[in-house]
Amino acid sequence: MYAPGGNQPKVLQMQLLSVYFNLATRRINAGTGLGSRAATALGLTNVRDAALYAQATLALTVDSSTRSRYDAITGVLDDINNHKRLVY
Repeated sequence: MYAPGGNQPKVLQMQLLSVYFNLATRRINAGTGLGSRAATALGLTNVRDAALYAQATLALTVDSSTRSRYDAITGVLDDINNHKRLVY
């Protein structure tokens, strides 16, 4: 899964898997708040919301209308995995 390269769905899948690992190791919890502008713009208040939004995004095909959605949630998950803009 973590092999280099890939398209938008693969990158999002890797970020989501990393969130699950961070949850499993208790580095974060599902109720950890999000303080980024991107998360606020998407209506995401905590890690749980972000994971559910990522799952819903992965159910969509990548095309010109969904590309920005993929980019936005991938950025939010990247912030979560790098422990940036989290509100405890």
